[in-house]
Amino acid sequence: MRTVLIPFDGSAPALRAVRSFIDLARAATRMHAIVLNVEPSVPFMDRLVNGSPSEQRRVEEPLRDKGETLLAPVKSELERAAIPYTAHVEFGDPADVIAARAKEWHADLIIMGASGRDAIGRFRPDAVAQKVLHQTDVPLMLVK
Repeated sequence: MRTVLIPFDGSAPALRAVRSFIDLARAATRMHAIVLNVEPSVPFMDRLVNGSPSEQRRVEEPLRDKGETLLAPVKSELERAAIPYTAHVEFGDPADVIAARAKEWHADLIIMGASGRDAIGRFRPDAVAQKVLHQTDVPLMLVK
């Protein structure tokens, strides 16, 4: 089974990346999506001052809820298309987390939405996509 990691931040390009994966999965066999939302880390000072695990969970809970809310429409689209998936909300720098999870989860491909443009309007991958590209050996497909 081919595993495809799809980072999802709720943006229109990220949703187009999900839909591109669905088209790809319909044409191929045995594909599994891992949909990943990365929320910002709890600030260091909050962890230092209020560092108990229960306090950290209390601070992370609204961010995790936000991530789950963002993932809900993606889950629905994948379920309607009858494509197997898992969904995760994690915390940290998006590019760092995406690259680390791609390796950890043995992803065969990363499909990301990208909306970057240079000064004269030509497509240019955004900063997160650029950083992921440099941090991983996993093939990366960018969707405008």
